[in-house]
Amino acid sequence: MDEFQYRITRTQKNEIAQNLIDILQKDTAILDSTVIFICNWVRTGPDGKRKAFFDVWDIVLKNYLPTTRPILFRTCGRINKNGK
Repeated sequence: MDEFQYRITRTQKNEIAQNLIDILQKDTAILDSTVIFICNWVRTGPDGKRKAFFDVWDIVLKNYLPTTRPILFRTCGRINKNGK
């Protein structure tokens, strides 16, 4: 069985990363290439994620500094002191 290999050029990686940053900072429009990247990221399982995906996220993490405190989302229910 052939596995899906997501491949993009260095220029495309930079363009997608910059678009992701601009979306967070400037509320700009999302590019088609960014939509494809996100769709492929979501649809690809952990074993299928390759260097191209992580290169884009690495660029974003190195270049994006939030100006406000980020909102954190919990993945599980919060347990308080009373056990609720």
